[in-house]
Amino acid sequence: GSRAGGDVGGGGSVAPPLSVLDLGCGTGAVALAAAASLGGGAVVTATDRESRSLALATANAARNGLEVRLSPLDYATDEAVAAFAARHAPFDLVTGAALMELSTSPRLWSVLRALTAPGGAIGVAANDAETAADATAAGDAPLPAAVPSPTARGGGGGRGD
Repeated sequence: GSRAGGDVGGGGSVAPPLSVLDLGCGTGAVALAAAASLGGGAVVTATDRESRSLALATANAARNGLEVRLSPLDYATDEAVAAFAARHAPFDLVTGAALMELSTSPRLWSVLRALTAPGGAIGVAANDAETAADATAAGDAPLPAAVPSPTARGGGGGRGD
């Protein structure tokens, strides 16, 4: 069985993941929510290719008194992913919010899978229902699943649809 499961908010009866990765963390909101929800029972790692994003995530973690490992990662190259995976992977839960190339890059799904422990979970949020459906299809379901973010608007996510 997997150690992953339940909801990140801790409302489920399944044990929380022991290791969480937030790929493309931006300001660190998802990683910080995981760290706050899971407490000391999990190691949360946040990555981004932009140093400015990592600086914001670092400041937000400090401001909120949360421990999150931050690491630069440009997942565009296999070498960078392999080096990161050798140091940190696998993860019980891999998350990503607003990964822009989600619906157009089967390679991104390969990266997500490469960083996920056997039996682990991948959770991503897309900007709208159409992108979520495209992303899930590109990911060769059923392992990955993309869902519209709670802030997505109906119809087309505000793209003029």
